[in-house]
Amino acid sequence: MKLAIIFLTDVHVKDAVVSNIHVMDAFARRLDRPICHGNQDVPSTQYWLHLAEEFKVSEETVIRCQHNPENSPSKNMLEFQEGRDPYFSVQTFKDALSDIVRNDLVKMLEQCSLSATATVRDFRADQAETFESICLQLDHYKKWKALGQTMDIPHETLQQISTSSSCAKTVLNIIEKRKPELTVKEMKTALEDMQRQDVCVVVNKLSEDSTITSLLEDLDLLDNVAILLDKETPGLKNWLHFARRLGISRNECDELKPKGIPSPTKKLMEYIVQVNPDLTLKQLIQTLIKMKRLDVVNALRKFIGETTAAKQAVDESH
Repeated sequence: MKLAIIFLTDVHVKDAVVSNIHVMDAFARRLDRPICHGNQDVPSTQYWLHLAEEFKVSEETVIRCQHNPENSPSKNMLEFQEGRDPYFSVQTFKDALSDIVRNDLVKMLEQCSLSATATVRDFRADQAETFESICLQLDHYKKWKALGQTMDIPHETLQQISTSSSCAKTVLNIIEKRKPELTVKEMKTALEDMQRQDVCVVVNKLSEDSTITSLLEDLDLLDNVAILLDKETPGLKNWLHFARRLGISRNECDELKPKGIPSPTKKLMEYIVQVNPDLTLKQLIQTLIKMKRLDVVNALRKFIGETTAAKQAVDESH
């Protein structure tokens, strides 16, 4: 059986794919997530991680593709620690990393040639790239909470850090603007209907005739309510249900939902063309054929190949 694969021979991926938002969207939709059947740990089709392997992308870059550096819980936690202890030392940081068996990160710190009295604030300022790499590792392997516990950071604070972008707080602020006279009693009624007695217990610290403004002015109480309502536990009603019960529309709630991490495929492709700006569409498609992702090849043909005279047909015999 013969399969004709059509591709551009002289066009750069940077121009034809990465710079074209419609092509990149179609490309990312097909490669961002694996398709698994049976064993959820073994994908049935190759996806962006396999593409990264084909282009010999480093492990650290692959990890960077999966995270948003602007919302790093490890960075937020270390900044909190610096705030309560301005003399938080690199040595103390190394000891804490050893406690959670991240000796690889200890070694990274030792290679920085920092002074014996250096603080983490000094390290962050002088070795920003290494600091970011360490935070990235802690974020990716979900070790930042364990690190925080070894540094005696309160559980409530770690919870606040993990929900630094709080949908619940945004909802409560919207409700206050629209219903400034809403009482604690009315909020408790909505929470009881949601079977969120745990939130009611926290709100009980306010009198029932006080308004939502009282809750927003008590920052500690607000943090505790937000931590509980921001939880996404199957079967447990959260900030979304609370918002709808108090009159916020579905469209508004959709706008408030966390956007998630950027597409790893898009970030990977941006990196690949930075390293290899002369990468051609032909080379990319040959890699996709090797990965047996002809659906992606066909998508590229639809968006690019059919619109140009610069084509070449290649027959793959099976």
